[in-house]
Order: sequence, then C-alpha cells, then structure tokens
Amino acid sequence: MNIGSKVRLLHGKEEGIITKIKSGKYLEIDLGDGFSIPVLANEVVLISPEEKKIAPVAENAAPFRPRQTAPGGVVASTAFATKGIYFSFVPINDREVVLHLVNLTSWQLLFTIYGRTGANTKGLASGVLTENQSHQVTKLLLKDFESWPVFETQVLYYHPDRSPESFILEHSLRCRIQSFHNQLQKAPLLGVNAHVYQIDASSPKPRNEKIEASEIRAKMLGADNDKVAQPPLQGRLPAQIDLHLAALNEEAAGLSNAAILELQLTAFKNYLEQAIAGGLAEITIIHGVGQGTLRQEIHRLLSKHPNVANYKDAQKEKFGYGATIARLK
Repeated sequence: MNIGSKVRLLHGKEEGIITKIKSGKYLEIDLGDGFSIPVLANEVVLISPEEKKIAPVAENAAPFRPRQTAPGGVVASTAFATKGIYFSFVPINDREVVLHLVNLTSWQLLFTIYGRTGANTKGLASGVLTENQSHQVTKLLLKDFESWPVFETQVLYYHPDRSPESFILEHSLRCRIQSFHNQLQKAPLLGVNAHVYQIDASSPKPRNEKIEASEIRAKMLGADNDKVAQPPLQGRLPAQIDLHLAALNEEAAGLSNAAILELQLTAFKNYLEQAIAGGLAEITIIHGVGQGTLRQEIHRLLSKHPNVANYKDAQKEKFGYGATIARLK
C-alpha cells in the first residue's frame, strides 16, 4: 500500500484514499467530503482497479433492495416505508466516531443539521437523501463527549405520489454517556456496530393542532405519568417555566391540594427533562411562595438529579422568594 492507493475498511463499507502512512502501522484515509480518519494498516484492503470493470456502480446509487415475492412466485409490491430515519454514531477507532444520517424510509428527505452549544449554533450538514441512502454528517472525538453539541435536525418529506402525515420533522438530540452506550447495535443500512438513535420514532403533531387541557390533565394524572411521551419541542425551549395553574392552563376547581401539587410537579419534571435534552445551561422555575410545599419538593428533586449541577433561590428583586434557578450539567 502506498500514498494514493484506494482502500476499503475491512469492518465497514467506507472507501477512501491513503494520504499518510505513519510508522508503517497506521494509515490516514481520506473518505471524501473533508473526512479523514486514522486506521490500522491491517484494518484495510486494497481496492482492485478491476472491480469497477466487473460490476460498475454509480457513486451515489442506493443499495439494492430485493423485491419480495408472494407464494407462487408472484412479485409483491414493496411496502411504502414511512418510518426509519436514524442517527448512527459509527466508531472508527477507540478515539473517534463518525455521525451518519440514514434514511430507510420511502420518502425523499431534505435535511439540515446544526450543532448547538450554549448560545452558539453551527451548521453541520444539509442535503437530500433518497430511499436507502446515508450521509456523513461530522466526525467527533470521544474524549470531547461531554462537550458534544446538541444535534438539531429539521427534515422535510417529499414523494411525488404520497402526502406525509406531517411535512416537517424537528428533532433535538443531546447524547448522554449512559444512554449512548445502551444504543450500541448493528447500524441500519451501514451494517456495522454503531450507537443508533431513531429520530422519527414518533409522529410529530401538526403545529396548528390544539391540545385540549383535559387531555393534558388526563396524561399528567395517569398511572404511568413519568412515562408519558412528550410532544416534540417546536423551536427553542424557554429558559423558565411558570408552575402557577393559570400559566399551565389548568383550573383548581374540584382538585385537591395533593392533585394540584401532582400536576405542578409533573409539569416541572417534564420541563426539566426537556431542558436537559435541549442543552439549556440554566433554567428558572417559578413556583410561587404559598406554604413552601412546592418549592421544597422541587428542591428535593433538583438535589437528587444527576444532570443538575446546583440550584439556588432566584433574585428577590425579580421573583420575590417564589422562584428557583438551577444550573444544568
């Protein structure tokens, strides 16, 4: 192998050109689109110039999907796949991963992906994905895991013969170390081990759909209220939440003090998890003064949460003694 040789990874489908040879054991491979990765020399094989003469393949062709046959050998129509958009973090070595966006749906997807760190946002990738295609988004260092950005994704769906349930998908992903390792599996389409997140697991509600207060109350008071799937965030999550019933669009009529407290705490828990997932650094919880029960419960939950760095009463001049500021990790 020499600089300029075209090679393929043994344990993946990536191909590239050797740009550097280090100590005879390590190679640097240019995968194209500005991506270069270091690999062991024994982890790649040379691509023979004869390969493309035997079976020429278009550079951006989607992988072949075999047609299904019904009993009797009749060709069955391929089902239209409405779900199957994934983020796959593919380990290249013990130091780096490459993030891929994978489309297993039958939609044509127009996508944009941004990385958000605090108040700063940086464009990472954009483009069009057709059925059974993937796109390399960015390379990430594992040593910088805690400072990885929040991955903000917007997807527009298109098909000449079908109309999607919702034309746009918005998704926000902040990787957490424990859940990241739990996501390790065989990556769809790529066929290698990767940390995989499905970003279209649930259908977003149309933006103009009104959610009735009775529906929210039923979900909050359900037996499994901690497991209730929250509707996806539309735009940037506000940095504060007001837990007064009027602000939550709830009424106290007919509710006991315990039921009111449960409503407020459930709203707080849901907001806190969304704030953490959304990458907010600091949040303000307006709980009021009252008898102090709600404040005490919120402080108790904050003190036990692994993603809360610290908390304190907010400035008296602005909120009196009725609010708490929490800093998130």
